[in-house]
Amino acid sequence: MRSGRYSQSNKSTGAWALLAEVLIVTMACGQSRVNTPISVTVIQGQQFSHPVQLPSGFRRTNQDTREIRWFEPIFDHFAFRLSASSPDALLLEGCRYENPSRTADGEVEVCSANAFAIDTTGSYAVQEAKPGDWEQGVSLDGFLQMYGGSSRYFREEMKRDPFLRPYPIGRGLEREGYGFRGKDFLRRSKWLTAINFGASADGKLIALAGYDRNKPSHGPFTLDVFDSDPMNRIAALDAESATSVEDRLRRISIVNSRWLVVGVDLDLRQMLLFDFKPSAGEQKK
Repeated sequence: MRSGRYSQSNKSTGAWALLAEVLIVTMACGQSRVNTPISVTVIQGQQFSHPVQLPSGFRRTNQDTREIRWFEPIFDHFAFRLSASSPDALLLEGCRYENPSRTADGEVEVCSANAFAIDTTGSYAVQEAKPGDWEQGVSLDGFLQMYGGSSRYFREEMKRDPFLRPYPIGRGLEREGYGFRGKDFLRRSKWLTAINFGASADGKLIALAGYDRNKPSHGPFTLDVFDSDPMNRIAALDAESATSVEDRLRRISIVNSRWLVVGVDLDLRQMLLFDFKPSAGEQKK
């Protein structure tokens, strides 16, 4: 149990613009669920972005017997470790949260029986991890999803020193950005009325996800990634989702100050891996 200010030209070429037009329909319990990948255009940081396709899906363990309703994905976010054999091999599992006791502190994280390994030394090839690789892997503390309502988000935030916790900027329900470590990270455009903030455990890699709070069930959203300072944006993307934006944000993870993962489909088989190697703050030295 485990438990703004920028004006960029739209550069959408080749693999960097994942324009997903095909509906992937999966059958469960005699009904269909539409797994429409988000449409993503990377407008800054194409050199860091790598499309990754898992060779197969995440599987449930024999102990994971809860009935999954036809419209629910089996897993809705990633968990990460480093391979014990190489610090450049990123391991990932598929997970979801459950609260079988229905209590305030009863949430548990249920994860897949299998894991995958991504070789980030240059090829970004992916293969299913061998038995025992995950258990022997090196834990990565502090990774979180860009959906601010997740249990992991709240747990990780409460571990931080108060000075290192972000605070919202704006009036009422509308967010203009977040203050963090004495700096203001602001939304890209005024139509972005809901802003989610995320930072790596060391505070070097910072991300703002923005969308229209009046359209949480679908619509466009943005992601801006910064290296320590709001004046040093290193990556940005525009995305369009046909389904819940908050569900999509669960599939965006800040792994650490080197890696950020954007899940493209609901079943966690397609993703964009941003690799700011050797790490944010060091790659320009």
